Amino acid sequence: MIFPFRKGIQEAFPTADLTFDKFHVMKLMNEALDNVRRQEQKEESALKRSRYLWLSNECNLRKDQVEKLATLSSLNLKTARAYRIKLALQDVYARSADRNDAERLLEDWHQWASRSRIDAIRSFASTVRSNWTGILNYFNSRLTNAILESINSIIQSARNRAKGYRNVRTFISIIYLLAGKLNLEFTKTQKPATHSI
Repeated sequence: MIFPFRKGIQEAFPTADLTFDKFHVMKLMNEALDNVRRQEQKEESALKRSRYLWLSNECNLRKDQVEKLATLSSLNLKTARAYRIKLALQDVYARSADRNDAERLLEDWHQWASRSRIDAIRSFASTVRSNWTGILNYFNSRLTNAILESINSIIQSARNRAKGYRNVRTFISIIYLLAGKLNLEFTKTQKPATHSI
């Protein structure tokens, strides 16, 4: 199962189409890739201090990092094979015009990942298969929960900054103030409201 809330969503919203967005699928792929790297670096010293290279998109790397990644990728390593599988999964998202394209490309990807003989990747491929419909639903709607993640980040930041709130109503008010994008500035013609003590 990809998300722990899946059963609750299906019970509370039985007619909704469950959608797993690209971010969360790729996050799990990166976790599998990192597991492979961690296991292999115990025997292969070239992999030490290379975590960032494998998990980042190449466009976000400096020239020297791209060169190091290319060198590591050319070695006969499980991590390099897992990295190519990750790139192929990213390619599914980049090349798919619609759900039919995505299903065809994802099926090819799944066959490759399932036969990879890399336990962490095979386990992830099994997770993809068990959540197949939800992953493909993304290509119908292109829905993500990026806005919810952003609001959650604001809420967590408010909670951490205050080191907790004694009153839930105060916490809710702070959330509205931070996430509500309220304009609290006065124009020159407006006067702030005052009250007597």
